[in-house]
Amino acid sequence: MRVSTDDYADKAQAALAESNATITHFIDQDLVLERMLGASTLPPTVLVDADGRVFGRVRGAREWDSRAALDYIHATFRHGAPASK
Repeated sequence: MRVSTDDYADKAQAALAESNATITHFIDQDLVLERMLGASTLPPTVLVDADGRVFGRVRGAREWDSRAALDYIHATFRHGAPASK
């Protein structure tokens, strides 16, 4: 799931359509989800399991296709304990 705080929802939706993105996308112009998730730094990343439990929070930009990021994701869910980075 992706949450966007874009001021121009139509442009965000167009970019997703153009990229053929298959993820669920929410526009959060009123920052409701941002506040609920405790996002104080952009972009926030919240790792959530299938039951809706938060297992990790990462503040700031990351290269999510890097080996280090994949290792972090696997370790976070393998240990089953909330983590922050």
